Amino acid sequence: MRKRRGTIMPNSPTLISRQPATFGSFIREQRVGAGLSRSLLAQRTGISHAMLENIEYGRVTATYADVRTLAKAFGLDELALLDRACYVRH
Repeated sequence: MRKRRGTIMPNSPTLISRQPATFGSFIREQRVGAGLSRSLLAQRTGISHAMLENIEYGRVTATYADVRTLAKAFGLDELALLDRACYVRH
């Protein structure tokens, strides 16, 4: 893994986000609103608890695979998730 401006960037292709904390805040709101703990969401999605925490707090950018997996967990398609998280929240 390489570091860039204090953000951990995986070597795989990532979803570039101007405001990862905004995306992460939306994911946290969706998780809490659905009554899910991070551990339960991790079990349902296969994304680790630590990675979910890092996404929620904007410490990492989510990969496209993570976005797709989270969207499915919340009953949305990827574009709807991104639209709600990145545009409606401003």
